Amino acid sequence: KVNQTLQTIDLGSNSIGNEGAGTLAEALKVNETLLTINLIYNSIGHEGAGKLAEALKINQTLQNIYFEWSSISNEGVGKLTKALKVDVTVRTAYFHQNSIGSEGAGKLADALKVNQILQTINLSQNSIGSEGARTLAEALKVNQ
Repeated sequence: KVNQTLQTIDLGSNSIGNEGAGTLAEALKVNETLLTINLIYNSIGHEGAGKLAEALKINQTLQNIYFEWSSISNEGVGKLTKALKVDVTVRTAYFHQNSIGSEGAGKLADALKVNQILQTINLSQNSIGSEGARTLAEALKVNQ
């Protein structure tokens, strides 16, 4: 049976990891009511991020995703940004305090060039550097 009322779930600091992210991803593929999911402090990593990215490509309601302190690297954010290129609902994405460098910022910049829904991104306390800032700035010029 699929839940038809829950709109927000906060699972912060629960040691969900890759396996738990996969389980949540399967639920997100069929859920039609959840608007916000908070997964901060969960060591999701790039494998878990990949599983959640696949769910984002299917889910049509999720608007806010919080992946702060979730051990997401350039590889993981790359998987999520592929989903953001086709996602039509996510408006807020928080990646605060992960392991995202200029490469990951570049992948996110590529998504921003085509995504017209995303309104807020938090990349604070990562290591995007001047090169990452440059690629994001270039994407902002074409993001409408």
